[in-house]
Amino acid sequence: MESENSLYSCLRDRILNDLLEDICRRAPYLAMIVDKTSISFLSGAVTVLDLTERGISVIEQLEKTRMPMPDIEALYFVTPTDKVVKHIAEDFSSRVATYRTAHLCFTSSLSDWQLTYLAASPIMPFIRTLKEVNCEFRVCGLDAFSLEENHFMGPLYLSESLIDRQTAILALAKKLANLCAMLKEFPYVCYQSLSPQAEELAIELEQQIGIVYRKIPDLQFNENRSTLVILDRKFDLSTPLYHDVHYEPMTRDILGVSMDGRVKYESVDNENTVSNKDATLNELDNIWTKLRYDEVDDAQGTLVDDLNEFRNRNRDVEAAANQEALNIKQVARVVGGLSEYNEYMARFAVHRYLIDLLLKRFVDDGLNDVSEIEQILLTGVDSNRNWIKPGKIVPRVVQKMRQITDEEDRLRLALLTVICLELKEKHRKMVTDLLQTKHIFLISKLGYLGIQPQTSNRKTLYRDEENLREIVKKMKPIEKVYNYYQPKLRNIIRAALDNQLDPSNFIFGKAAPPNLQGFEGPISVGTSLRKKPAQLKSARGRKRIIIFILGGLSYAEVCLIKEFQNDAQVILGGNKIMAPLDFMEEISSIERKSGYDNGVDPRDVNLQV
Repeated sequence: MESENSLYSCLRDRILNDLLEDICRRAPYLAMIVDKTSISFLSGAVTVLDLTERGISVIEQLEKTRMPMPDIEALYFVTPTDKVVKHIAEDFSSRVATYRTAHLCFTSSLSDWQLTYLAASPIMPFIRTLKEVNCEFRVCGLDAFSLEENHFMGPLYLSESLIDRQTAILALAKKLANLCAMLKEFPYVCYQSLSPQAEELAIELEQQIGIVYRKIPDLQFNENRSTLVILDRKFDLSTPLYHDVHYEPMTRDILGVSMDGRVKYESVDNENTVSNKDATLNELDNIWTKLRYDEVDDAQGTLVDDLNEFRNRNRDVEAAANQEALNIKQVARVVGGLSEYNEYMARFAVHRYLIDLLLKRFVDDGLNDVSEIEQILLTGVDSNRNWIKPGKIVPRVVQKMRQITDEEDRLRLALLTVICLELKEKHRKMVTDLLQTKHIFLISKLGYLGIQPQTSNRKTLYRDEENLREIVKKMKPIEKVYNYYQPKLRNIIRAALDNQLDPSNFIFGKAAPPNLQGFEGPISVGTSLRKKPAQLKSARGRKRIIIFILGGLSYAEVCLIKEFQNDAQVILGGNKIMAPLDFMEEISSIERKSGYDNGVDPRDVNLQV
């Protein structure tokens, strides 16, 4: 169900009303041109039907060869890279222009060079509109977003990449500032105190927010200011790796659902005939939006209950459809009812099949055993709350790794073990001897993320036993063996909502919320952006918290949105949203320019950082 104040609805309004309405009024038929990046921002919020209803007659990709349409006006919705700007100008460089005129809408601000280039290019006489839409993010649900920045950990954590890091952080700050402006927010900015990267982003973000509001003096912001918390992915490296059992994380993990919600699967009918099918899981599917953050077995029960309720409401349609003698009016009524009925039943069939497939794979692939081990690694206790000594869990890990045939799944369990435990040499070797050479190198890269894969201690210890005891103390009653761990982000969100963020772990920027517990006041007093801004009275009745994770957000953490939906609006985002294999790829992408010495066996490399 779409919320009026959700990030999803704000982005839809920005694109469909602020961007398209005025242009489509002046040009009733348009060709829309998008590039590879902008189409990801567009597709998360609007559909082809939304665009065609507003006069978009054709949608084409900038990078592909396109047929000239000199009688049609073109609407370019593109990201302003130098390459894209040059490509647009080339459409009008020949004797016959590709389109009659050009309406240029950029997802962010153009540089001085790009403006100068456009002004001097052949496209200049054809430009009818020039807009900066400022929406460089993809919505993933009502209140989750990705800035679509891949392979970000290298520039972020390698000390030799300081210039790259500053450039990357500046780009993130601009995107986040524009997101805040779209939400009409002037937030209190807070960051993780032990992370230089989070501090750099917080400082740059406050500067960029100020630039946005000075650039657009009429832009009003909500009087009830939200809090934006910047976290470093290093605060929790384990949650992105474990097998979460909520519906959306499982589909992303096990079925490989793409970022835009497309999933391909094999369906077996009653005659054991196998057929390839595909489905799209997005905001237009109300079954998906209702169940996506539920544990998969709860989703299965809810799905059956909703189906029975729907069929009870449509008994007359079913009965009428089975009657042989119907007059014209009855036929029309039945056909109209059957359209909605069949559409719902088709969507129900897709979700029933996907959920059954997930539950079957969970058992058949041995993920129930893997998940049980993961929960012990993450919490230190079993489902009976009995503490499990590290010396007992490591042999279980090794035994399970020997049983796993997929190399990436084996690496995944090894990574989680190294992150959760401090391993002495004997136990480290037991784990790493079961991995491929290239995967040993990947484990060594955990050093860039603050993890010591080995320790000189005489015995194996949990990395942070005090923290684990806190997790157990706050743990809900254990009802399900494979899902009693709670992501660390959950406690941070609760503390932010209750104004109880730990001042030893979090620092506010220019100003802090009033009556913040544990903080004496703002670190420095922020200056007014303009004389007396006409602030908006907040239309929302709930508090709003925005969490941004440098290094990426996991789908398991996105599910926390539902837990707080009755108390507040929680918006979660990262430079990308990751399934477990995506997170492993991000770690793998951390590379020094000099690389590694290929003549050295990684098993001989000292992994202690």
